[in-house]
Amino acid sequence: MAVLGAVLAIAIWLWVQYLPGYFASRVMVPGAAGLERHLLAILCGFCVTPFAFFMLANFGGFPMDAGYLFLVAGAVNVAGVGMLGARLWREPDIGRRDTAVVCGIFGASALFVVFGFRAIDAGDVLTSIQHCLYVIALHGIHNDPSVSVPLYDASTDSFMHFLIHHDTSLDGLGELLYEQRIANVPILGVPIATLGMAGWFVSALHSTVLTALALLLACRRAGAGPRAAAIATAVFIWGSHVFCAYYVNENYFALAMVAFLLWVALETRTTAGMAVLIGIVCGQLVGIRHPAVLFLPAAGVALLWQSGPLRTRVMKLGLAVGCSIVAVAPWLYINQLKLGAALTHPKIQADSGGRVINNVFMGKTFLFKPLQWPFSGTDGLVRTVWNPFPTFVWLPLLVVQSFGQIALALGAVGTWIARRQRRTLILLTLFAVPHSCAIALLEGVDWEQITYAAPGLAPLAIVMALGIDALIAEGRRISKPLIAFAVCLAVLTITTRAVRSFDLPVDMRLLDAAVWPTPPERTPEIQSVADRLTAFAPLPQLPHWRTAWARRLAGTLSGVSRSPQGTSITEDGKRVYPSGQVVVLSAYSKGVPRHYEFSLAPRDLRTAGTPFRTAVWLHTMAFQFAAERLDVRVVRMAGRYRINLVPVGQTDTLRDFTFWLNPWYPPIESIAVTLAGEPYPEVRVLPYAGRMDEGERLMLVSNYPATIVDTIEVSYEVDPQGRPTHCGIWIFLSDVDGRHIETLSPGGAMDLKWSGKTRGKLVLPKPLLAEEVVLFSEPYCSDHIPQHGDRFGVLRGPFGVDAGPMKVVLDSVW
Repeated sequence: MAVLGAVLAIAIWLWVQYLPGYFASRVMVPGAAGLERHLLAILCGFCVTPFAFFMLANFGGFPMDAGYLFLVAGAVNVAGVGMLGARLWREPDIGRRDTAVVCGIFGASALFVVFGFRAIDAGDVLTSIQHCLYVIALHGIHNDPSVSVPLYDASTDSFMHFLIHHDTSLDGLGELLYEQRIANVPILGVPIATLGMAGWFVSALHSTVLTALALLLACRRAGAGPRAAAIATAVFIWGSHVFCAYYVNENYFALAMVAFLLWVALETRTTAGMAVLIGIVCGQLVGIRHPAVLFLPAAGVALLWQSGPLRTRVMKLGLAVGCSIVAVAPWLYINQLKLGAALTHPKIQADSGGRVINNVFMGKTFLFKPLQWPFSGTDGLVRTVWNPFPTFVWLPLLVVQSFGQIALALGAVGTWIARRQRRTLILLTLFAVPHSCAIALLEGVDWEQITYAAPGLAPLAIVMALGIDALIAEGRRISKPLIAFAVCLAVLTITTRAVRSFDLPVDMRLLDAAVWPTPPERTPEIQSVADRLTAFAPLPQLPHWRTAWARRLAGTLSGVSRSPQGTSITEDGKRVYPSGQVVVLSAYSKGVPRHYEFSLAPRDLRTAGTPFRTAVWLHTMAFQFAAERLDVRVVRMAGRYRINLVPVGQTDTLRDFTFWLNPWYPPIESIAVTLAGEPYPEVRVLPYAGRMDEGERLMLVSNYPATIVDTIEVSYEVDPQGRPTHCGIWIFLSDVDGRHIETLSPGGAMDLKWSGKTRGKLVLPKPLLAEEVVLFSEPYCSDHIPQHGDRFGVLRGPFGVDAGPMKVVLDSVW
């Protein structure tokens, strides 16, 4: 079944993404051929045709589900074949050798990505919905709460049916998701709608192949030989994935698009159709990551700095700008509609909670993320308290650790070689410097947020290839390129080591003044991060391979070839889903009620030993009735839920009816349950875990007896080994290696805040499905995610009264 699923996934991807992208690229750039045609087809299938499909669905007011995508993609493909006719076969623009190369890149990338550096899903579909990318993708797919989006769940070898509700328009989607990078919706929504959970893998693979092929051709266009281009591209793909930390990362999507722009920028003559494509990609790029606007000057200079009459070049630039505005217009419209200004971002609003502070420049104050001097309002340079260095130091150090000192030294040699190509060198500089410098100004970023810098690293592959090519050309002779490489490697190694003791004052703007009246000292944990960032690293970093996703991929691929089991339709039109396989998913709710109606088919009753699956913001609704089915109506208004249950039919025995609520945001404040519209006192609402200081309690809602469904208080004891504690997070895990940040992905469990107290009690479901708990200490209470330098301890389960108190020793440092 897994092999059949893999074959079917390839066929679906070809039909829905590659072929529409191919025909779209033939319309815009008819003269391309070979690998360039493949690149354009893969690019258009990645972000151009999905964007068109998404906008058409929203204007039409219908779901962007698999049926719609197969239909609209089929229409594009039939129209493409009809338009090209016999020319498609008589004058093919791709050959067998070109296709073999692309297939080779796909195969190598698949083997590389399949193990995942940090698989956010780990095959556990309930845990995945905590991720913002998952939520926006699912809401972009569907808007009909009576029809589910079925996604394969490797943990149970079954499907989870997600019921989603938002208004059937771009306005309605904006109401829910304007706080997220909504331009990712078409990129992720298309593969997930057609391939389910396998769409995560395919989207990562698609962006990896696009990056690799674009950089391979860009290296060749810059003058590097085939071997040098291949080696540089392979090293860059490895290092960029290490740098990006986890494989479904929107920053990698942006990197793929910048790699394409870099390739086309190195061309000295561009057609009008290519200018259209550049504009569309630029607009989509800004919608994915707003700082990507800093790449637009490079694209504009590239279009102007070409051969041909000035008037023609200006017209192409104007065409690209116009198409860019069209592509970014939906996201600007949502900003204007929801925030009152098109050129703004929700994360820099006063109430965003996104570490926004007052920055000062030339006597003027403005809200933004904490910026480095001269915007910091201090007398000099500062560093974020949990980083040993300011961002402009630890960002390049992280790049060195990710790609290796040899790669950076080769890049330095390649930059020296590129001085002979003035246009190439200036364009590479424009693509690399403005964006990287802007990210380097940000303080307060954590280990994952620093990956915002990834798109600006694309030029590294080009100069690396030029450096490799120079050394290959000289052979074994002691030549200027070889001497330059040795000197650069030595200087880079010495400099990296020399900054180990470099220190700056702590930026106090993100710390609570009542808790930290004076700056914290540089702790041994912070010094350990400095040691890690300045260690000798000649080659790209070896990741801690995550094998959980690889093990579950076979089942996930088999899910592509299987139909969701057990669904039916009642005589009154309600869809019936199996008990335990329905998730009511509602992202943001800001005063607009959301309604969900469905029915549940029964399953065997829960027993006292049945563990509870949990996840962040996931609430369990478990009921028993002597009924043939259970009709359910859920109404959500912000943090308040009203649930009406109507048992249908009569059976001799009690059966189980279970579903989940996933509000995402805001958290649930209350749940009221009625039975056929009347009060239902037998229902117990049991809060547990959650982030108690923010009201994010998780809940078990059930009419089962306490012997079957209940919560328990579990005592804990924390040994901080003589070090102060302030706060942290308990992270309960299943099938996850919590010893490494690269593999720390909550699988089948949840997290909850820790107040820093060494003794206390946790409220947990009885019993809890979790193999271990990781407690990490975040001494600054800054809400940063677990990262290098944080102390942590790991305790194996089970967790319950019979197992005794949870005794965790904070004896490890990531």
